[in-house]
Amino acid sequence: MKAIQHFSGSTGNLYEIVANNGKRLLLEVGVPWSKLKWAINYDLSNIEAAFASHFHSDHFKAHKDVMMSGIDLYASKEAFESSGSENNRRAKILTDKTLVRLDSFQVYCFGVEHDCPNTFGFIVRENETGEYLFFATDTAFIKLLFTYPFSIIMIECSYDKDIVQGNVEDDSISESLAKRLLDTHMELSTTIDYLGKCNLQECREIHLIHCSATNLDIRKAKMRVQKQLFVDVITRYDELEQKEGVA
Repeated sequence: MKAIQHFSGSTGNLYEIVANNGKRLLLEVGVPWSKLKWAINYDLSNIEAAFASHFHSDHFKAHKDVMMSGIDLYASKEAFESSGSENNRRAKILTDKTLVRLDSFQVYCFGVEHDCPNTFGFIVRENETGEYLFFATDTAFIKLLFTYPFSIIMIECSYDKDIVQGNVEDDSISESLAKRLLDTHMELSTTIDYLGKCNLQECREIHLIHCSATNLDIRKAKMRVQKQLFVDVITRYDELEQKEGVA
C-alpha cells in the first residue's frame, strides 16, 4: 500500500491511497475539480471510492464533481445536507464506527474532535496484503487508541503552541484564530504523544498532514518526530521536492 499527499493544509486537502493491485482510494476532496484531476494525472480509473472527513471546504470542495464523475463518496449526512446533495445516488452516508467493505479495501470510520458535526478519521485495510493505514486530521486530540500494527500513519500536526504564542504576541495572527487552533486542531506535542502510544512495530512511514506553514516549523517537527519514534517521516514538502527534483 502506498500513500500520497497531493494537497495538505488549510487551503485544500487531497490524499491518494494505492493498493498493490493498482486500485485507489481518495481521502478528502477539498480542492477544485481541476486541481484534483491534475493531481491524479487525469486518471479516474481504478478509484474504488472517495472519503471525506467533514464538510469544510478544504476537505469537501470537489464533492459534487467527484460524484458526477461516477465515484462513490462516503461522508456524513451533515456533509451532504450542507450542499443539498444527500439524495445523489453516489452519496454514501457514514456514521460513527461504520465499516465500508470495498473490493480492495476495508475502511473503518471513527469520530474525532472538531467544530463540525460528525467529523471522522479512517482506518484503511488493504485486503490483499492485510496492511493497515491510520488517517486523522482536523481534530484537537484523538480519544481512541487502536492496536492495529499500522504500516502507514497519516496524522495531523497543525501547529506548535510556542510558535502560535509568538505569532499572537507580534500580531501575526489574532487571538480568536489562536483559540480556534487550540480547540479544533492537533498541536505538535499532542501528535507525538499519540504516536508514541501506537503500535509502531510494522510502521514504515508517518505522514504529518495539515501542517501550518506559519504556525509550525515543519522541518523541525519532522526531525523531532523521526528522532523520537525511529520511523521515516513524510510531509507535503517532501512530496513537492520529489516532484520538482529539489535536493
